[in-house]
Amino acid sequence: MSPDVRLIAFYLPQFHPIPENDKFWGAGFTEWTNVTRGRPMFKGHHQPRRPGELGYYDLRVKEIRHRQVELARKYGIHGFCYYYYWFSGRRLLELPLELMLADPDLDFPFCVCWANENWSRRWDGSEQDILINQEHGSDDAERFIRETAPVLRDRRYITVDGAPILLVYRPAIIPGLPDLLRRWRRAAEELGMPRLHICGVQSFGYATGPEDGFDAMVQFPPHSLSVPEMTDRIPGLNRQFTGKIYSYSDVVRESVQSDSSARLPIYRGVMTGWDNTARRRFNGHIFEGATPDRYEVWLRRLIHYTRRQHAGDRRLIFVNSWNEWAEGAYLEPDEKNDYGFLEATARAVFGVPEASTLVRMLRQINEGNQEAQGVLDELDHALAINQRIVELVESKLPATGAGSRSRFAGRFHRADRAGITLPAKVIANGAIGHLDVVNTPDYESGVVLDRAYDVFLQGWVASRYVSTGPTSPILFQLTNIESGERYLAQVRSRERREDVAAGVKGWRQRLGRSVAASFLYSGYRAYLNIAAVEPGSYALEAILPTSSGQTGIRFPLHSSILVL
Repeated sequence: MSPDVRLIAFYLPQFHPIPENDKFWGAGFTEWTNVTRGRPMFKGHHQPRRPGELGYYDLRVKEIRHRQVELARKYGIHGFCYYYYWFSGRRLLELPLELMLADPDLDFPFCVCWANENWSRRWDGSEQDILINQEHGSDDAERFIRETAPVLRDRRYITVDGAPILLVYRPAIIPGLPDLLRRWRRAAEELGMPRLHICGVQSFGYATGPEDGFDAMVQFPPHSLSVPEMTDRIPGLNRQFTGKIYSYSDVVRESVQSDSSARLPIYRGVMTGWDNTARRRFNGHIFEGATPDRYEVWLRRLIHYTRRQHAGDRRLIFVNSWNEWAEGAYLEPDEKNDYGFLEATARAVFGVPEASTLVRMLRQINEGNQEAQGVLDELDHALAINQRIVELVESKLPATGAGSRSRFAGRFHRADRAGITLPAKVIANGAIGHLDVVNTPDYESGVVLDRAYDVFLQGWVASRYVSTGPTSPILFQLTNIESGERYLAQVRSRERREDVAAGVKGWRQRLGRSVAASFLYSGYRAYLNIAAVEPGSYALEAILPTSSGQTGIRFPLHSSILVL
């Protein structure tokens, strides 16, 4: 299922050593050098940032680049926007882009953003402590297009109505900007590219895109979003800290409450967070309170805006970013949130979350607005009534049980990354059971699952070889029918099934005298997140480990489930 809104994540290539960085910052410098130096400035401040699955990677490693693309595609990112460092013909950090261009197996859309600022020690393109100056020679406009043309012509390059999209990071510092854009278009046409779709990034206060000749503007939060500072309200702040602290919730509120009134298209932007203290130490800017839930609410509102305002190829949203680790703006898994921001992206792009999650986040965004809180109270009441109806319906299903949803929650991960130890020996017989529900009691008419939703399973499965109790685990396995790829999830709670224990009395002679006791806690109820599961057709099985964990009984639950 391809989303109708394309999410493009900014991509930082500074995760491999280059001679210039070795000279400026010391041998072996990469962005990770900054990241590991992060230190908390107050209690609860999330520093240092530590990566999750991908580790402290090196972008020269092919497997890393392929896994980044795999994760991005799986969780709803349409493409990457590579920062393109070009200084009058001299390029820096070009290797990841060049390796991608040379890799036919890396079939993932991309575009570039000209990072046209000075390379300075302050990491913000300032005029102080310049390491490499961004000059603008008389023939630089034509030269830039000539040298970039092979990139723009790549079959994977992102286009708008057939025109390659090209971003300019800091338009305001370019002398004679309107003339440069005209020369770009003329040079591209001479090279056989009739049109370019040139976008100015709304950074450092730039807002005159229509007058300068851009086709569209790209929002780049936290730039151009004005929210009050909250530094003096942070308890236990390090006395050496001279930077500024803002509320992430305030940024979300400011963004979702403002619609664009510009005279040309604006592609909305969202950030996963912002905290550049790893780079700037005591003089950093922090947007406190960034969570996957708040990010998801923000992204959903921007998706709604984009669907309303744009059509076709112009339904674009830019995410800051895929991997700006030293600025606290990244989608990649980390130790704190794991895959949280990626999963929030998938839910926003592919479907809808639980209503209670939206209500909780809207309460935080609208804190202090009594009218909004009153409406949310009414919505909470309506949801409670709806939940009671669901519970009454479920109580009439064959399986019964008590306990909170969290006891029965889990998520599917690819088998080699699930962190679940399978029994050394799995037996394919010796169990009986039944699948009562896959999201709906009439599942036998066909099961189609959207990755944006949890799958709900309910039924029973038991064996005389496996003693079960209320905390006995049960594993669920999805196996792709075509590729054989497996995904695993685990639930560590079981339900009493008096009806099953009573109904199998006739099996005692065949299965053993203690069959009724063994079957008492045969019930399972599972709310399983499937955002990580690739689209395709799957067979669903349950695996019951023995008490030693060395042996397990596998029982088929459903032979063909379609995941979108």
